[in-house]
Formats: sequence, C-alpha cells, structure tokens
Amino acid sequence: MASVLKALSRGMNTSTPEGRLHFRVTAALDEIQREPVVEIARSGLEADRRRGRYGGRPRAIDDRKRKLAERCARTR
Repeated sequence: MASVLKALSRGMNTSTPEGRLHFRVTAALDEIQREPVVEIARSGLEADRRRGRYGGRPRAIDDRKRKLAERCARTR
C-alpha cells in the first residue's frame, strides 16, 4: 500500500507523477539549502569549544552541592 502526501498549502500531491517529481525536487533543494546552515552552526560550536565555552543546559547544582548530596545519600 502506497502512501500519498497532499500538501494543500504548497499544491503538492504525490499520487501523480508530477507531484512526486515536485516533491523530490523540493526535497533536494531543501537539502542543498540546509547543508551550509549546518556547516555554519558546526563551525560556530567548534570555535566556542576552542575558546573554552560549551553549550547545553546549565547544571542544576554545582560540584560542591553535588558532593554534599552524595554524602547525605550515603549516610542514610
């Protein structure tokens, strides 16, 4: 059983040969546009790491509080 995609906002319908071609061309163009964005983001993250900055969520507790919590947990 084949799946059919109908994108009403883009006028795309993959149940027809023209619709499948439109879908594939659009996907290929989107991939070409995405690659430079990914490369820029990756190089920015690498530059930050070289400067000693790392992304991500901040730690909920610092090392001192973590060690205290571990000691409390062991004494129970």
